[in-house]
Amino acid sequence: MITYLIYSALSLAILLLFYHAVLIKEKMHHINRGYLLFSIIFSLSIPLVPVGIMGPLLPFEQPVPSVSDELSESVIYSDAYNTATGYEGEMIAPAAKPGLASMDLFIPILITIYFAVALILFVRLLRIIHMIQMKSSRNPRTLYKDCEVVLLPQNVVPHTFLNTLFVNNKQFEKGNIRREILLHELAHAKQKHSIDILFIELLKIFFWFNPMLYLYKRAIHLNHEFLADEAVLKTGIQVSDYQQTLLKTLLHKPSHTLASSLNFGLTRKRLQMMTQSTNKTRSIMKIASLIPLFLALSLLLGCESTPADAENADDESTTNIAVDEQSLDPSLIKISINSKSEIIVDGETLTLDELHTLLDERGSDSSRVISLRVSRDAEFGTILDVQNILRTQGSRRINYSVNTETNETEGNVYSGQTLTLPPPPTPPSQESKSRISTESSQIKTTPAPPVPPNTNNLLTILINAQGMMLVNEEPETVTEIKGRVKEFVNNHGANPALSSSPGEAILAIKRDTRLDYERYIEILDEIMTAYNELREEAARERFGVPFSSIDENSERYREIREAYPKRISIAETGN
Repeated sequence: MITYLIYSALSLAILLLFYHAVLIKEKMHHINRGYLLFSIIFSLSIPLVPVGIMGPLLPFEQPVPSVSDELSESVIYSDAYNTATGYEGEMIAPAAKPGLASMDLFIPILITIYFAVALILFVRLLRIIHMIQMKSSRNPRTLYKDCEVVLLPQNVVPHTFLNTLFVNNKQFEKGNIRREILLHELAHAKQKHSIDILFIELLKIFFWFNPMLYLYKRAIHLNHEFLADEAVLKTGIQVSDYQQTLLKTLLHKPSHTLASSLNFGLTRKRLQMMTQSTNKTRSIMKIASLIPLFLALSLLLGCESTPADAENADDESTTNIAVDEQSLDPSLIKISINSKSEIIVDGETLTLDELHTLLDERGSDSSRVISLRVSRDAEFGTILDVQNILRTQGSRRINYSVNTETNETEGNVYSGQTLTLPPPPTPPSQESKSRISTESSQIKTTPAPPVPPNTNNLLTILINAQGMMLVNEEPETVTEIKGRVKEFVNNHGANPALSSSPGEAILAIKRDTRLDYERYIEILDEIMTAYNELREEAARERFGVPFSSIDENSERYREIREAYPKRISIAETGN
């Protein structure tokens, strides 16, 4: 929504600026009238039309948090999590942060204010229309050149609404209203200028906070006066006489904002427009310039188009988390979760229990590679259940293949990247349970708590349901997480608060299961890119070549991998 408002306001501003800088100087008032109305419709609709070549400034689904954003659902640990030792600290309930309660109240207050102002404007519009109808029905009427004229008892400046003229009764009957004034108002009525004003007033009800609409209303009103003035002068009335008539009505004001009145916007520009000559060649060139203008705005401000074949491939598209760095083992187990949350192994649909049994039959092997493909539409609960089964089976190397924008069966986003999952805890045997119970009953002492790991080698990344992050309890953005990871991993003991060496650096990622999967992948992609860049830099420094060009079976390749291992733990937290 924020992106839509930014893009539409930007388009309105550019088009209005072009109007005042280029078009208003020419006597092509009918074209200018169409331009102003079309500019409004175009600006309010183009951010929704899939014709753009650039991605949105901000995601429509959710806003990108800034560094100062408060995390609404952060998880706090009393101790850290270490993938090397398998030690996991106790999780404490989400902590309420100062200011979150006020933030929760702030949004409903804004919504209430928005609808309150919109309601006031709507009632005001209905009231004005009702007042016009009351004046029209309660006063005598007559016809003037097929246009209805309402004769009012009060002394008012002649004005028009829709197809009705409102004038003073005595002045009209005595013929004291000059002919050019009646012709001016008659032009407003015949050209339906009130419809333009009603259109703007309706838009202001919904977009009352947008100042551009108020500027557009004034520009449209002034354009109406140009049109009416032009219609009057075409009847043969002298320009000087008509200008004197306008100046005599300068101190009078229309009775309401919906009226088209003779003296609206009586400025030097309006007086000069009456005597300005027309240059057809220049006007045609300016009209032709509208084509590239609207085309450029369409490409820049239109939303990014989605290929049809990518939509058809959604069920088969997968979200990539990691890819094994070594060649796939012949005993690779392929598991996929489709859009219906069905678990498919080697073409056969299995339940969770059947998957558990199948893995038991094939034996547990921590070096075994699992190929897991996940559809974007798969339920997170099913994905987590499968991941938990793989962990309990000792599967620490999981290859997530992906199909994001093509119809190929596999495509890798994080090519050559492995996430090492912590080994599952081994349940104690019945004999051990009995022995521990006996010893506990005899020795009434409190066991010492487990020794926490060296916390400077641990970078904890917490991601809540909105995609906001805490990195070691500090707010962080997606665009800055890569630099934060590189600084932490490549510290080499320089900063005692960071890792001692790249080989000891550990990343513990904990995400809310309600987090949008694409948002999660975006964050993970930045983390993986940090490791890739560190390996590229190390390879160039040591061997003078990029890491991506080194043979995977070479000693150099293994040396860089061992120098910068990807020690990453991923865990989930429920609702």
